[in-house]
Amino acid sequence: MTAASHDSMAKLYENAMFDEWGNQPPNLRLQEKILIQTYCPDFQAEILNIGCGAGRETFGIHALGYGRVVGIDCTSAFIDLARQRALAQKSPVTFELGSADRMPFADGRFDAVTIFENVYGHITPRAARLEALREIRRVLKPTGVLMIEATSLADRYRYFAAIKVMELCRLLYNPHRLQKGDKLMRDARTILDLPPEQLPRSHWFRPREIDEESAEAGFRVELASTVAGVLRDPRHSSRRTHKQGRLIYVLKHS
Repeated sequence: MTAASHDSMAKLYENAMFDEWGNQPPNLRLQEKILIQTYCPDFQAEILNIGCGAGRETFGIHALGYGRVVGIDCTSAFIDLARQRALAQKSPVTFELGSADRMPFADGRFDAVTIFENVYGHITPRAARLEALREIRRVLKPTGVLMIEATSLADRYRYFAAIKVMELCRLLYNPHRLQKGDKLMRDARTILDLPPEQLPRSHWFRPREIDEESAEAGFRVELASTVAGVLRDPRHSSRRTHKQGRLIYVLKHS
């Protein structure tokens, strides 16, 4: 993701989407809680939460009993709000302004990294995701784990069909330079006065697409599942995708 992409995504969240994402209560979704407790059971572990927003997940991880939690986000308004909340609560949780492809952390610092919701899908194009994965690998300990949640293109047939139709149309006209699986972010065209190619977009993932990206960036797949699959059994991969929710991956250094 280029600096322009970071800026455009931040502007979108600071305007049209600030209230929606800034006012979320500080707690974890059930699948997030299960993943962290299963794959990072040591409460002394240091955990990095990428795309932390105003701290929903970051504070939620700390509430589980983890004493060292860091959140990072490219939206300064969210980071300011998260820091205010941490100060008001006298919380040891810390927050940094930055992006997944360029982080202000030492090599091998973290025991676990989370990138939940569809933050991973907001990193576009594919080359930017590979750059981000390599940067995450850099700050992750050799024994550490990366937990990813991403929107599945195969979860609902109607979304799959709609995006396939859009991709066919793009063969003739693609002013936004969208890649396969990409869609413009909600309200991007109406809120942001930017050239078409700079408008923020999100990516919907095909089955095994994250397998390929993670392998290229130096990770191996420990778990490949879905939200429903994790709720059934967080230690076994499940390749069922239809009506199974977002994709869930746990990655380790290869």
